[in-house]
Amino acid sequence: IFLCEEYIKDWRISVTRRRVLQVTLELLICSIHPLPGVNLFFELPSRPPQNITVPLHPIRKEVGNSNLMGKFSPYLLLVLPMIGRLYLAFRTLLLHSKMFNDAGSRSIGSMNKVSFDLRFVLKTMMTLCPLKSLLVFICVIWIILSWMLRACELRIQMESQLSPLNSAWLISVTFLSIGYGDIVPHTHCGRLVAVITGLMGSACTALLVAVFSRKLELSKAEKHVLHFMEANEITKRTWLLYKNARLMPTVNPKRVRVHQRRFLQAIYSLRKIKVKQREMQDKSDSLVDLAKLQTNVFEGVADISLRQDSFQSQLKCIEHQLLEIKRLIVEEHRTEKPCSSQHLVNAATGSRDHRRLSADHQLRTIFHDSS
Repeated sequence: IFLCEEYIKDWRISVTRRRVLQVTLELLICSIHPLPGVNLFFELPSRPPQNITVPLHPIRKEVGNSNLMGKFSPYLLLVLPMIGRLYLAFRTLLLHSKMFNDAGSRSIGSMNKVSFDLRFVLKTMMTLCPLKSLLVFICVIWIILSWMLRACELRIQMESQLSPLNSAWLISVTFLSIGYGDIVPHTHCGRLVAVITGLMGSACTALLVAVFSRKLELSKAEKHVLHFMEANEITKRTWLLYKNARLMPTVNPKRVRVHQRRFLQAIYSLRKIKVKQREMQDKSDSLVDLAKLQTNVFEGVADISLRQDSFQSQLKCIEHQLLEIKRLIVEEHRTEKPCSSQHLVNAATGSRDHRRLSADHQLRTIFHDSS
């Protein structure tokens, strides 16, 4: 895979220490599996606590002091780490994402210096379909933690006491931070699963609050409409106050007080909206955004200057080549001119000799005829 990705021939070039550690860790996680048909379960020699009173509860009354924290199963050391294979689900989500497989999207991302990794894919899912993503995540976490809790508590509590439904009920009330206390874990492993469930529930609750707050937030156009309506309400109350105080033939003090009170309320509402708009502008035009904008502008100017320098060097090279061509043309023209003049001289000399020979031939003919 590394050879095909980097287009190299020697595999030793692509092998680095980080990649070796990554491959080794993946092989270790995927190789963990319990031995089939082997019951790895034994009791630990432990002294039962002295001052423990077991309440007579219909579910917990059969859990005695000898069974409480007195057994350990190395089988769990092979069963629970198998959950680590779920990283393959995230890799599948990344490789089967439409944005990751679309060449156009990846080209646009590379132009904007955005890497299409798992973090970006999860952010995109939380932006496009947040409720669906959170619902699927909560259901998967609920099923996994229920199975882990039952695997931890199955050897301590009897199967009738901790059925899959009871385990799911315990995970649900712990996830929602309710905690009725009718079913409790008795092992360190089960308690650790309960703590993880509570932390995951708090995190998912925070995500739900963030999603709903973003959905309920007014858009920019809606804020402008609300601001216009509040300003219009102030104008309306001002007119009613002026009408009842000055234009009416008989002034009604009660109506004047009512409209004056509503006028002040409208002013206070408009003032609050303006304060919120000012806070939003301060957040949008923060120093971090200005610094980021300055950095982007500086990078763009540096890129343009580099391209301009390259263009100037290419123009100088073209100019030098044109001068060389001009010099060669001039030299060729100079060498052809003497050759043409010598050719004309030779042609004139040859014609003169030809005329002389023809005259001698005529004289000889005349002399021969006269003799």
